[in-house]
Amino acid sequence: MRHSSPVAHRTTVAKRPRPVRRSHLDPRLILAAIVESSNDAIIGETLLGVITSWNAGAERLYGYSADQMVGRSISRLVPLDRPDELQEILTKVKNGVRVEHLETKRIRRDGRPIDVSLTVSPIHNPDGTVVGASLIARDISDRKRAEVATSELAAIVDSSDDAIIGKTLDGVITSWNLGAQNLYGYAAKEMVGQSIALLVPPERPDELEGILASLAKGKPVKRFETDRLRKDGLLIYVSVTVSPIRDAYGTVVGSSSVARDISEDVSMRAALKASDLRNVEAVVRAKDEVVALVSHELRSPLASIVGFTELLYSRVLSENQRKAYLIVMLKEGRRLTDLINEVLELHRLENGHQKLDLVPVDVKALLQRAVDSAGVDDRSALGLAVPKGIPLVLADADAILQVLANFVSNARKYSPDGGSIHIGARVAGNMVEIQVRDHGLGVPAADLPNLFQRFYRVNSPDRQSIRGTGLGLAINQRIVEAHGGRVEAHSEGLGKGSAFQFTLSAVQGTANPADVLIVEDDIGLARLLEAELLARGLTSVRAGDAETAEHLLLDGMKPRAVVLDLDLPGMEGEEFLARLGARNGNRFPTIVLLVKNVGPDEIAILKKAGAAAALPKETGATEAAVELIVEALAPRMVRA
Repeated sequence: MRHSSPVAHRTTVAKRPRPVRRSHLDPRLILAAIVESSNDAIIGETLLGVITSWNAGAERLYGYSADQMVGRSISRLVPLDRPDELQEILTKVKNGVRVEHLETKRIRRDGRPIDVSLTVSPIHNPDGTVVGASLIARDISDRKRAEVATSELAAIVDSSDDAIIGKTLDGVITSWNLGAQNLYGYAAKEMVGQSIALLVPPERPDELEGILASLAKGKPVKRFETDRLRKDGLLIYVSVTVSPIRDAYGTVVGSSSVARDISEDVSMRAALKASDLRNVEAVVRAKDEVVALVSHELRSPLASIVGFTELLYSRVLSENQRKAYLIVMLKEGRRLTDLINEVLELHRLENGHQKLDLVPVDVKALLQRAVDSAGVDDRSALGLAVPKGIPLVLADADAILQVLANFVSNARKYSPDGGSIHIGARVAGNMVEIQVRDHGLGVPAADLPNLFQRFYRVNSPDRQSIRGTGLGLAINQRIVEAHGGRVEAHSEGLGKGSAFQFTLSAVQGTANPADVLIVEDDIGLARLLEAELLARGLTSVRAGDAETAEHLLLDGMKPRAVVLDLDLPGMEGEEFLARLGARNGNRFPTIVLLVKNVGPDEIAILKKAGAAAALPKETGATEAAVELIVEALAPRMVRA
């Protein structure tokens, strides 16, 4: 019997996967890698400022390698003009305080200063004690340069006489400079956030859409002439250039427009177009006048100077002869200088280049100054008669004094036999008429209409020896017309004297209300005071002399303060101060400006007369005066 062999049965057991052994990364290694790869300068330091670590970013920023800086003081990077900054930072860190985003300067290895933003954090040990500091520095030089460029650009925009306006693509105004305020009459707070359509006349409904559509495509609009509406409803002509504003990616996100008032240019072009023939005639006439000037008025004194120069050069002359010739040459040279100056002045006036400083002026005081300036001449005494009740006029005192000086000089010059000269004033409607009358040679009726033409001289034997340029009356006419007045000449004929008169606008109604009355004849200083007072929210009115200031007060002006120059034409400042104190009982502060140094006794006298303070006229005097006024008025402003 055969026995079968036993069969072995194998059981297969599935093997378990071996667990994957995870690599444990040291957090310190990760942190070190981050520090080393950072673009910022990351520096470790002790509480004494000794550098313990220095990454690649620090090397790029400051130019030093780690070998050059580790173990050295961080003060090597600090500019000499910031000696206390490092100690202040370390003191805060020792107290556990983090210094964030401190913008300052540091010095590179090559000596170049750079702008950086610093963040300094305390490093604590396990028990919480501060043992060091971690400093992160970021280069902000590009941003600082951009800020400077932006500030400079903003200053240029704000100081521009042109209207510069920023807008969104929908035409909503985002910026509005001072030039825009002056041109359109709206303040920035009134217009920012409003639509630019507010300035577009209703009859131009599609114009704005066309401009905005062009800008959306990135196309500028250059020197587009159109009209716009001011706040007061006045229509003005402007030349507008509109440019797209793009973001960093080149996308158009808004627009900037520059507008310039061309109303005068448009009017001039229209006038030129309508009167081409008259302009040609005017050019021809001007050419003839220049030829006449060169051929006679300039040639005569030049010929005299050249002739006497040749005599002095070629002949042996006695001392008396030399002196006599030199006197003649000096007179002719001065005559030539006067002529050139008058031609240039007339040119300025005719082209509107002379700016007038129109302020209230007391007529009697103005005429008295003209009389005083003319001096005494026994053969032709000056008489002044100004009735009571003559109102103030709106005038540039210096310009009108020039007019009066010319009229008085002519009255004396054309009165060879002497005779009194009368100066007077009267009210004529809403104007004040001023007249200068003499008893001299008189003017033929045929010449009266031409007297105010350039280079015109009455051609009669009795005037051949009387020198003149023929420009004085033309200059007078331009000055008076610039004031809005008129000038006229009257004469009954030869030998019956002449009367020249002109008008100035009277100051209408009650005195102009203002916070401060400035009594100062120096226009530049007065304007500086006005600007500084306005910057502090105070209005002002200027009087060029004490008489005008007194007239303003009598007319009802009630200032809250006075700035008084003691050195004034006419009535002296001390006398005005005394009158002011007697009339008003020192109820408002008066700041006195002095042109000379005075002692304590004199200052005490001024204060007794009513002066709140006395300041010398030196650098900073206007700021000091305004500051004193603001301080003096502060309690009243609070009560109000």
